[in-house]
Amino acid sequence: MTTLVLGGTGFIGKRAVPRLVQRGEKVVVMDINPGAADFSEFGDQVEVMRGDIMQFQDVVTAIMHAKPDRIMNLAYLLGSGDDTPHFTMKLNILGM
Repeated sequence: MTTLVLGGTGFIGKRAVPRLVQRGEKVVVMDINPGAADFSEFGDQVEVMRGDIMQFQDVVTAIMHAKPDRIMNLAYLLGSGDDTPHFTMKLNILGM
């Protein structure tokens, strides 16, 4: 089984991806900050690619590349969003 994890290098993703691998799954991670987590210990079981959840074409490209059996959306913006409330809402609630 292949799982595409959107936002997979964040706080939750860093914990979810290893669990998915332990279950025998291949994981493709798409994140705007791909270097925020190191999954090299999992070899070819985890592939990390750069992409922006708010860019529809990035998400489509990730789906076409991964051909996932399921998709986990863990993308979010941490913090109150007081400085950028509309951007925070768009990312956290609407996603893409």
